[in-house]
Amino acid sequence: MRSEKILIDLFKKFVSVVSDECDRNPDFGKKIDELFTEILISKKNSNSKKKPTESGIEAIPDLYNEWHAREEVDFSMWLLEHTVPVLHATIRSYELDARKQTTKWNDAKKLSDFIIDKLRIKVKRGSSFMRTNDEIQNQKK
Repeated sequence: MRSEKILIDLFKKFVSVVSDECDRNPDFGKKIDELFTEILISKKNSNSKKKPTESGIEAIPDLYNEWHAREEVDFSMWLLEHTVPVLHATIRSYELDARKQTTKWNDAKKLSDFIIDKLRIKVKRGSSFMRTNDEIQNQKK
């Protein structure tokens, strides 16, 4: 613990000296800025594991409007027209899977059956448990 405090104090003094030199020497300051910019850019690129997000895929469908506009069989067929990433994004945005059991599912039929089961439950409970697509979009902002 004691050696950590010594190291921290040494680091603070070092940063102070570098900062003073940046103020006196603009070329040195530019080099330090470029160095940190390169480090930040490379760190961003190496740490970003890109998951399919709502912005990277087609628009998330409005489930409740479609549920009420179609019969259950048509609704099931309509869900199957969507890709697996869209179904995953829909499940996430409508918060249908609190236990996150569907995150590794890659079968569109299984995902659409899951969505239908959850919608049935929510519709039976009442409208207070249903969020519209507009509410979901406003929450993201």
